[in-house]
Amino acid sequence: MKKKMISVVSIFLFVLSLFTICNNILMLDDFYPLYSSLTADEEDNANIKNVKGYCIYIDLDSLILSLYKDGSLIRSYPVSGGKATTPSPTGTWKIITKSTWGEGFGGSWLGLNVPWGKYGIHSTKSPWYVGKSNASHGCIRMNNKDAKEFFDMVPHGTTVMIVQKNIPSRI
Repeated sequence: MKKKMISVVSIFLFVLSLFTICNNILMLDDFYPLYSSLTADEEDNANIKNVKGYCIYIDLDSLILSLYKDGSLIRSYPVSGGKATTPSPTGTWKIITKSTWGEGFGGSWLGLNVPWGKYGIHSTKSPWYVGKSNASHGCIRMNNKDAKEFFDMVPHGTTVMIVQKNIPSRI
């Protein structure tokens, strides 16, 4: 009986050790920024400073699109991104199309190279959400006059960084 108890305790401790090791490995994998001396915001700013030409940084927590040229901020605009059921694609993208998609999109469309859908930055017929909440189907919405100004400034191939740290539960 004693040997059986020791055997069960040994197996339990072994399984517990494996679980602890695996859990710690997964934690390190989830929090890879621990390997960097920069915070995520500092890393984004460092990346923006190194981009030659135009770079767009969209923060969906603060609902602000910042336009940089050669690492210097030249303009900021209020925006609205995707709601929880239709989130915006976070990550780094490129502008691959520019078009005037008609009045349903407010007249200005800058398409992104997102491989799983058609996403872009565009003006809107629903300006009451812009700068107030994320309410789109995943695209980045701008006020019409801002989108027109932005459309005229930004060339094809521009880098677009979309971040959202406080991502709502994805449905």
